[in-house]
Amino acid sequence: MIALILLAVFLSHGIVICQEKSNPELEKYIENIRKSRMTEDALGTIKMVSNIRWGYTNLTFVKDTSYGTYGKRYSSSFCSKLGMDSLEIKKINNKISTDVNADFDKIRDLADFDNSGFITTNEANKFRTLIEFGLLADFVAKEGESKSALANPGSEVISKKRLKIISSL
Repeated sequence: MIALILLAVFLSHGIVICQEKSNPELEKYIENIRKSRMTEDALGTIKMVSNIRWGYTNLTFVKDTSYGTYGKRYSSSFCSKLGMDSLEIKKINNKISTDVNADFDKIRDLADFDNSGFITTNEANKFRTLIEFGLLADFVAKEGESKSALANPGSEVISKKRLKIISSL
């Protein structure tokens, strides 16, 4: 019996000695993920959806006539010009950030498919895929419209219809 107690004390002491020291950087990183209630990738993916919804990221669809399939192309709707005032660039970036963050707050919970309160990378990717599929379906349905209206999903015609589809989710 005494041998068992000594063995238990020895093993528990050994476990404490073998434990790694805590890593404050890792702990802070994990705490930030817990506070945001989503993975880092999920955050970026949902912000990408918000950028597309606001028109700050253009999503265009290109048809491969050989196979009849569509590919996606992303581009930024803002590119600073050489010599542009840094304060003006900062002002524009702040506006973009404000718009995207406000939209992000509105749509983030739509990506929580299992209603767990935490959004995984897979859930965010599924959400983005669904949004992009809806935009592609809208694009394909309107293929008969003028090429200029279709080429820019940020155009007024497409944006109004796109936002109507997305707001109905």
